[in-house]
Amino acid sequence: MVGLAGGTNFIDKSTQDLLSLAALLKPAIKPISEIIKKQFTAVKSEEALLLENDTAITVGGTSANPLILSSVGGDRLVNLGLASSEGVKRTVIRKGNSSIVMNSGNSLLMTGGSSAINVGDIAKAKAGFFQASLSAELTSVNLDGNSSVSLLGSSSSIGTMAGGSAIALGGSAASTVTGQTKLLVNTITKAEGFEGVTVGAMGGGLAVSAFGGIGTSEIGKDTLVDVKSGVNLAVFGGGLAASVQFPKENVEGLIPDSYKDNIELNKDAFQKGGTATATSQNIQLNLAKNTSNALVFGGGFAAAYQYDDATEPTSATAKTGNVNILIGEEGAEPVFPSNGDKAKYLKGLKESITSLQALNKDNFKDKAEATAQHLITTLASEPGVNVGVLGGGMALAWSRNKVSGESTAVSAPNATATTGDVTIDVLSGYTVGIFGGGFAAASGDAAGSVAEKPKAELAKTEVRTLTVNFKGGETIGAMGGGIAVATGSGDMNFGTSAVANVGTVNLNVQGGSVDGIIGGGYSVDDTNPVVNNQPQATKNASSIVDTINITATSGKVGRLAFDVAFGNNQMPPFEKTQPGFRDYLDSMTYAMINGQAGIIGGGIASGLRNEAEPQGGSHVNTVNITIAGNTVVGADDDNYRANIYGGGLATEGALSTVGTVNIQIGDNSSEGPVINGDIYGGGIALDGMYRNAPYYNNAQSKVGSVNIVIASGTVNGDIYAGGRVISSEKDTNRNEASSIVETSHVTLLKDGVFKGKNIDAAGVVGDAILTLGAEEFDLSNVTVKGFNKVETSGHVDNLTFDLGVSGILCLP
Repeated sequence: MVGLAGGTNFIDKSTQDLLSLAALLKPAIKPISEIIKKQFTAVKSEEALLLENDTAITVGGTSANPLILSSVGGDRLVNLGLASSEGVKRTVIRKGNSSIVMNSGNSLLMTGGSSAINVGDIAKAKAGFFQASLSAELTSVNLDGNSSVSLLGSSSSIGTMAGGSAIALGGSAASTVTGQTKLLVNTITKAEGFEGVTVGAMGGGLAVSAFGGIGTSEIGKDTLVDVKSGVNLAVFGGGLAASVQFPKENVEGLIPDSYKDNIELNKDAFQKGGTATATSQNIQLNLAKNTSNALVFGGGFAAAYQYDDATEPTSATAKTGNVNILIGEEGAEPVFPSNGDKAKYLKGLKESITSLQALNKDNFKDKAEATAQHLITTLASEPGVNVGVLGGGMALAWSRNKVSGESTAVSAPNATATTGDVTIDVLSGYTVGIFGGGFAAASGDAAGSVAEKPKAELAKTEVRTLTVNFKGGETIGAMGGGIAVATGSGDMNFGTSAVANVGTVNLNVQGGSVDGIIGGGYSVDDTNPVVNNQPQATKNASSIVDTINITATSGKVGRLAFDVAFGNNQMPPFEKTQPGFRDYLDSMTYAMINGQAGIIGGGIASGLRNEAEPQGGSHVNTVNITIAGNTVVGADDDNYRANIYGGGLATEGALSTVGTVNIQIGDNSSEGPVINGDIYGGGIALDGMYRNAPYYNNAQSKVGSVNIVIASGTVNGDIYAGGRVISSEKDTNRNEASSIVETSHVTLLKDGVFKGKNIDAAGVVGDAILTLGAEEFDLSNVTVKGFNKVETSGHVDNLTFDLGVSGILCLP
């Protein structure tokens, strides 16, 4: 069934009349005219058509398995404006609620609210001596009530919107739901087949623009996305905004031969992009203990695509208010009864990820179905697993070279996803990857020989404040900042293509376990720009966080064992002329695995960097790390120790920076935590070897000032005031990476807390001060070195120290 509407399908009367006349002149048009007459009701006037009553659609049942294509819970209004001398405006307002319930069957492109489709001046229709232009100016639908979609039982769906949809192919289209939207997913997924699988479900609405159009979808009140069961891929709390531009040559080939004489395209319209905006208010997103989910976003999705000679750019914006994400349920049993069950699941997940990475245009047809089935089977085998939960939204922007001739870029696409305050509560389950910020990815046009290019941020995500409360369950990898990826071949853009920013990050470990905490975000610059055959310095990816607060008062923090699912930890992954995206990923995992990273306070940066950009690809102003209570970091086993790094991680020639780092272990009012690992004030820099050196600088992790205070608890490891460089014995001709701290101050407030052997200030380029704050200290078997000042007001026994060139020892 195609085009089902819970209310009514409407079309502007001028179009309906003209198609009836054209059918008399051109018999091939008659089937279209008959369908329009049968399924659509004409709207005659520009005055708003006012309707009342609720609408409802119920699909499937015990033995039914229908296929539903392009259905809407409310009304659908199509406006082409044929045979009109001026712009046609049509509006439909319905006072009432809409609902769709899918009990079984399959759906593609389902909209819970009402849908507006506006087709502006993009073509002329011709039949014999008769011709008319498309002239729709405005199409508006308003559902004055609430909208809900329920996906139940064995139903499967692709592309579900709880809100309304607005599609502007020229002119303007607007869809509004004044009340609340609700998306309920409570399906039953079998290990074989695709029943009960939900792909691409959104709590908001859809806005699409092209040919200079303006599409707007808005939700007036709050949204609830309640995921109770089933396998679900790509779930968004917000809506989808997409703006596209296609050259006329690409579209002409899609017109059937029998209609080519009847359609004349407007070339100017095809040179234009458009503006699409999808707006949602506050969002509550629940992932119950019996669900299996991959790629869950609290925010919305913005996508912009165009060719670089578009006279008007594409612009897509997805806006959401505050977001609350609830993972699991209190008191739920662990997902995996044993380590063997966990190992079996992770093996299947690793195989699925490897298969997905291996897909390309040559093998997609043969392997896509089997790859998807393997992933679904793996996810369905253990309810309670979540792979990739992002608090923010997604923004994708792609600019291509024009169809023919030399690139003459005059505009650039822009995709922006903004989110207010995000709160994620982890109560139970097994979650692989929590990313507090959003995901921004961009590909600009090739730099080529053209020096002047549009300066623009192509893709951008923003989260105002992120708070993640780990109260139970197991979490493998948590990142506070956003992910920014700039990719392409020779992309220059002369701006920062991909940007993912978060204002304040609060990561609170209050229970359960978290293996691997990264306070900042992740930036990857894979553009490799070349102008006149010369590599160019650039900054095309940026992830920034203002303030990061990592606070652990209970529970466990372990090292991030990427190798159980993916990643290269066996050999240096940095021996290529120009690394690709997988190489950046491998380098990150290599560094974190070999650095036994439990906590990284800053962010991660990979790829190119511009020496004139002092913040680098990843930047954090302030990092505050507090480990207190009965928290246990790492394990008393050399294979499972977990180190704490105050700074960020830099690989593949990139720069990661942090302004100020404050690390506090324990306090004066408790016995304190147990740290089974080393503590570094700085970050990690991964050495690399590149055969094409002009493309890459030396990786560098940099921190301004460090303050480390050891107050109570037990530190079963060494203390390093600076950072760490990781390299390989095989890497004899490496570029000399560096991990730098400008100034550092280490304070020990209590004797007997530090159980390590070294307190070292290597890597600190300025003042390095060690303060021993208790009245009595016994530092037997401890070596202190690299500090230019050691101060104490009490008595110190057995102090072995190397102060360096100009050290000062201050004793009472």
